[in-house]
Amino acid sequence: MVFGKMIKRVQHISEVQECFDNWAINQKEWNDKFHSENKFSKFGLPFDVNCLQSFWSNQYHWNSCYALIHKTDDVLDGFIWWIMGLDEKINKRTFTEYVWFSNNPKISIKLFKESIKYAKANNFDIINVGNINDDPKLKKFYKKNGFNLATEYRYKILKN
Repeated sequence: MVFGKMIKRVQHISEVQECFDNWAINQKEWNDKFHSENKFSKFGLPFDVNCLQSFWSNQYHWNSCYALIHKTDDVLDGFIWWIMGLDEKINKRTFTEYVWFSNNPKISIKLFKESIKYAKANNFDIINVGNINDDPKLKKFYKKNGFNLATEYRYKILKN
């Protein structure tokens, strides 16, 4: 057991399984806890917990992922995942925010800043971030940290 605060890079689903276990999450509980608050949704739809667990349980997917967790007194209280890639249209290495969560803004900022250090140290060309819930505080944070608004993103759900 580790006491105090720590940020750790994770490279396997077993290390982040705690994200799901810690909050005793099943799909209904996830929807009740997060989707109702619009913390974890995309296109207005809740994340599919089982699909996320299945996808990330394949070690192959971790080869293009950078993930950090934050623990306080051995309790998981935040995580951030990034997808590392190449935008072949412009031949630039990209570091794209995948999912980011903490109920504590100070922890969120620590995770974000640590991730940005990694992206710079590993010579990524572009960092992509999102704000799928149109959070005004997040907009202000991104702008303050030098992120430009690239485009308006639209979607249409064909199947529900």
